[in-house]
Amino acid sequence: MRNSPAPLSADSAPAETLPQRGWLHWGLIVGSFYLVLLVVITIPVIYASFIKINGANPVPWDVYGVWQYWAIVGSLLLGQFLLLRVPVRLKMKRPVTRSSIWLPIIVSGFWFAVLVIGLGSTLMELFKIGSPAWPVLALVVSIASWAAWTVIFARMTRHNDPKQMVEQQSRWLLRGSILELLVAVPSHIIARGRGDCCAGLFTFIGITTGLSVMLLSFGPAVFFLYYARWQRLKKAA
Repeated sequence: MRNSPAPLSADSAPAETLPQRGWLHWGLIVGSFYLVLLVVITIPVIYASFIKINGANPVPWDVYGVWQYWAIVGSLLLGQFLLLRVPVRLKMKRPVTRSSIWLPIIVSGFWFAVLVIGLGSTLMELFKIGSPAWPVLALVVSIASWAAWTVIFARMTRHNDPKQMVEQQSRWLLRGSILELLVAVPSHIIARGRGDCCAGLFTFIGITTGLSVMLLSFGPAVFFLYYARWQRLKKAA
């Protein structure tokens, strides 16, 4: 008979005392908070990034009617939801097997690859590097970066327990997003000052990817705060 994977976490509790849909329940709560935050900051970020020095700058409400915008928001929301799998299982005292930790590792690798693409876009505009093969090059770099960072995260966390793994992944995503913003924001200011056609478009990609992944990295911490508050309210009742 084939043995099931051994749990990496020693915490356990009787199955009947635990919520059967804990991951879905808390994933939807934190994911909804993240969705509202993304939608609310969209207009201010666009407005601040493309504000005109002279003349009126119309508020870009049309962005909410573009399907590509909702596709990007949906992918961010899905990423946040998947990154919560291990934290929720830990707090719900469910076993975390080696197979289950691969999902957040792969997701973390993907979003770090997104940061790489955002940084590449920023540097291309800053140094005026252009190429007709940009879409193909971006696709190749994206896949290669995703694979590379997945391997890096797997190697970094292979000797850690699940909780340490979650914390380490969140720290690396936060550091990467801060680094990208430190490059993208001044680059965007320089690009906008040149007055070229569509100036600041690629540096804006760098800003939005950095900001989005930064907020994404806070997801597990937000969940822990929500869960701690829920536990206190439950005991008080």
